[in-house]
Amino acid sequence: MVATTMVKITIDGRIAEVAPATTVLHAAEGLGISIPTLCHLEGCSPTTSCQICLVKNALTGQFVPSCATKVTDGMIVESETEEVHEMRRTALELLLSDHLGDCLAPCFFACPAHMDIPLMLQQIGDRHLQDAVATIKRDIAMPATLGRVCPKPCEKGCRRNASDEPVTVCELKRHVADVDLASGDPYVPTCLPDTGKRIAIVGAGPTGLAAAFYLRQQGHACDLFERQPEAGGRLHDECASGTLPIDVLRGEVRQVEKVGVNFHLATPIADRHAWDRLLDEFDVVVACCGASDVAQLQSWGLPVDKRGVAINKETYQTDNPRLFAAGNAIRGKGLVVRSIADGKEAAIAIGQYLVGEVVRGPGKPFSSRIGKLTAEEMPPYLAGA
Repeated sequence: MVATTMVKITIDGRIAEVAPATTVLHAAEGLGISIPTLCHLEGCSPTTSCQICLVKNALTGQFVPSCATKVTDGMIVESETEEVHEMRRTALELLLSDHLGDCLAPCFFACPAHMDIPLMLQQIGDRHLQDAVATIKRDIAMPATLGRVCPKPCEKGCRRNASDEPVTVCELKRHVADVDLASGDPYVPTCLPDTGKRIAIVGAGPTGLAAAFYLRQQGHACDLFERQPEAGGRLHDECASGTLPIDVLRGEVRQVEKVGVNFHLATPIADRHAWDRLLDEFDVVVACCGASDVAQLQSWGLPVDKRGVAINKETYQTDNPRLFAAGNAIRGKGLVVRSIADGKEAAIAIGQYLVGEVVRGPGKPFSSRIGKLTAEEMPPYLAGA
């Protein structure tokens, strides 16, 4: 009997000796390295149609499907580099794009807060209002307030506009939030254990309240500093006009307080010394001070551009990595829903910074869109909707 000559392969720096006919996928499994697959089925010939199992042959620079590639002696393979991950993501996105329909509904992109509107509608239809309020508050910290002051950009993006009328998303969101507030035991999200990190947020308007709401859920201690005797910022203008009942605003502010946010009312942060003190005492400072004169912002020691505090638009981070800004402090003016979305997105970026990750912000989800439907295509598409 002739002994089989084993083949040596290195995968992610780990060496294995395997039989010559072994695939890279099986060699990796023998080393305890898991390579993702979709079209692979043990016992069947490889089809290499999904390309999810791609790895890089470091000797040739080629990307090859590990399910079908046989090992060669001395082969060096990379399976867990960022370059390989990006190739797999591209392959998956191409697979997902090949279908009839939107990956994410048009209303998702039309809503500045990017709320999961289809899931909310399904939960409301199933009469699961507690689930619906949890879905809403994953992206919108103050839905009862927003349900009264939002100009409904999500409804302008609703695909039903081409057929009859848009889904009344804003009214449904408001209804769920109102029922929750009136329940006697409104929904309070679970917060992660304390991280020991402390964040100062200047301004208890819609942006500051939203930022604090989401940062507390990450386990960070949050102190909100507000120059007025009551939280809410420019939302009090909506109360004065009769658009927003003050009890609704106060009820939603209480829900922010219930997650453990510390409020410092009638406490202006109005000079450079006060801002420097916060930067000395806290791990991160967030400027949510609303629209402010550029000269005033400069006098506080904040970096500025022509609209307000100067930031990286993807991360809300200033040139001081411990100083972030969001809302009308960076925009000059904007919709309340945009301000609330800014607070959530800034919280994501701040969370990345505090755990030592590369600060990228919320990122953009992949989605393939169906495009405009003809009059003949619309009825079957809406069937059951």
